[in-house]
Amino acid sequence: MCPIFRALLGVLAVTSVTFFVLGGGLSQVATSVHRAGVATYTGATWFVASVTKRDLARSYESASTTYERVSDTNTEPFAKRKKNVRILIVPGHEPFSGGAEFGGIYEREWTYAIGESLREILSMNPRYEVMLARTDTAWHPALLSYFTDEAADIEAFREAHKEEMDALVRDGSIPPDLHEVHHGTASTDAALHLYGINKWAGEQNIDIALHLHLNDYADRKSTRAGEHAGFSIYVPLGAYSNGEASKDIADAIAARLSAYHATSTLAQEASGVVESRPLIATGAYNTADHASVLIEYGYIYEPQFHAPELRDLVAAEYAYQTYLGLQDFFGDSVSGTYGSVAFPYDWQGAIGKERGVPVYALQAALHHLGFYPPKNVSFTDCPITGVIGPCTKNALSAYQQARSLSVSGVLDGATAEALQNEFGVRL
Repeated sequence: MCPIFRALLGVLAVTSVTFFVLGGGLSQVATSVHRAGVATYTGATWFVASVTKRDLARSYESASTTYERVSDTNTEPFAKRKKNVRILIVPGHEPFSGGAEFGGIYEREWTYAIGESLREILSMNPRYEVMLARTDTAWHPALLSYFTDEAADIEAFREAHKEEMDALVRDGSIPPDLHEVHHGTASTDAALHLYGINKWAGEQNIDIALHLHLNDYADRKSTRAGEHAGFSIYVPLGAYSNGEASKDIADAIAARLSAYHATSTLAQEASGVVESRPLIATGAYNTADHASVLIEYGYIYEPQFHAPELRDLVAAEYAYQTYLGLQDFFGDSVSGTYGSVAFPYDWQGAIGKERGVPVYALQAALHHLGFYPPKNVSFTDCPITGVIGPCTKNALSAYQQARSLSVSGVLDGATAEALQNEFGVRL
């Protein structure tokens, strides 16, 4: 178990139970159509709902609250009889290829790190059955064999949905594609795998798919950090069969992420949650019956992704906030934490540190207390990165002044003691 989550277990509690997976990586094809049929077209309502928030809430409420051994064989990764909410975590891209890259950092490696942390924490809740679609080296055996054995059926599945969608566009039942944020085009194999995941998920009665990614954009110079930063979450259009439930989940996760992270500065992503027609992961051609969201946790060149000493913490932080969002969606919110795994911290041990976990924890704590970013400065300009700079020094000065401490903008012994008292830390 990740040490961060081991430490977290002592303070987590869930209200109704005892708390015992493309932007550089986005894949582009077209849209979707649901096999249950097209609903009467009124305004933007195109398809019969395949999953609703109410459906998912009922599944969660009726789920088993005791841990049971779940099958995890090559062909049967879930129990034969469905008793719990089934969540599939899909780290973006193939194990060895694809995705954004910058400065020796690979999106596909980061998404697996976040995915493994998310799998770990979701598995602590007995109401969930959780599967991670791949490791850092291979697809889950059940999916790998499915991609191979069912390749022809997957392609037929895609073509049937595409033909139906094209027909609906031609006869005017559905408008043509709307303006979309540009996304990278999936390779043939990657597209097959994503459509295969959608088909397999329907057969396995998956309730929610979480596709994890880092972002990038096409015209960025490969050796330079780009101009955009922040997170965004992509969902299918609300008129699609899985649109409403997906949007509700995305809104809940976005609310948790936005507590410690800025939303994307790309204009089309500024709302935090973006509806999209062409993404395979969220159900292109309506190939997903389950709720599906695609989370871009940030841009590949952002500083928090480039400090090796921060990797475990940042992966756990994003995973934890995703988990909190799901719990909020199900009305089973987690109490007794600050919405972050970065603090409370040994503030005395942070004295003199210029970067790394101590600084990340300091920035997160100051943000929780309302001092970071400094007054009149945006979160976009002063993100939580784990690196000391003017933002942190100004925030510390404001905190010191508010607590009647010597104002230096530097973490000294008296300031560390004050922070420990703020969070009830006794070391």
